[in-house]
Amino acid sequence: MKKCDIIIPIYNAYNCLADCIDSIIKHTDFQSAHLILIDDLSPDKRVLPLLEKYQAANPKTITLLKNKKNLGFVKTVNKGMKYSKNDVLLLNSDTIVTKNWLEKLQTCAYSNKKIATATPFSNNLTPMTPLPESFRKQGFPDGWTLEEMAKTVENCSSHLYPEIPSSHGFCMYIKRKALDEVGLFDEKSFGKGYGEENDFCFRCTKRGYKHAFCDDTYIFHKGTQSFLDKREFHNEVLLAKYPEIMNEVGQWYARQELKGITDNILSAINKRENTKRPLLKRIYLKLRFLLLGR
Repeated sequence: MKKCDIIIPIYNAYNCLADCIDSIIKHTDFQSAHLILIDDLSPDKRVLPLLEKYQAANPKTITLLKNKKNLGFVKTVNKGMKYSKNDVLLLNSDTIVTKNWLEKLQTCAYSNKKIATATPFSNNLTPMTPLPESFRKQGFPDGWTLEEMAKTVENCSSHLYPEIPSSHGFCMYIKRKALDEVGLFDEKSFGKGYGEENDFCFRCTKRGYKHAFCDDTYIFHKGTQSFLDKREFHNEVLLAKYPEIMNEVGQWYARQELKGITDNILSAINKRENTKRPLLKRIYLKLRFLLLGR
């Protein structure tokens, strides 16, 4: 594997952190990867001791950076990307990664030299990959585990890595070559977050780069609704800066380019559920006979 630094900007979110970091430790080959945790002066006093605990237990694989003042999301991410000299994987602290996640994302990113970024399938990418409401909240069907959902996504993939107009910042693989050429995120226009990854991707697009959807990799993303106001504002900023690209993005969404991938996954889920029902019915009838004699 090519060397890659996993960068997680952290501001509070204490209840998500352990699950996120534990999943990375469990599912990442640290022979070629390194984890960079950046605490953006979290006011929750539980956060920093937790991060220090992980760093102390994993000194060779985890670096902990501590902001002396609150920089905000975009400046914190840029700080991590400046610190790194390798490819980077930007990851939100409210995610849970799955088996072979980084290897698969890197394979996707390097499947074409023109690819600058790659982003995985997730429960929280609507309308990019529309899934039922229950999946978006829980991440997988009732009675399933996250790993079972991830395996289903992998099995349904054709490994074609379809092109998308922009990667999603919750989990975004960026090649160092593209980052060095295009530059860091725009702190001035998107300082508090939301839209910065789109702006970066559009700058890459204008230089001839592409963005790939890693359709064999599934990452759970809890997500938030706290950016709704910022979303509307930054869409206006993006439209003013990139009117032609934003028009193309709208057309791409309207075509539902990734619906086929989602339909394949839903079909596989329904097939498994349908095979379970006859067995459940037989178990029910057997128990009914044993308990009631009929």
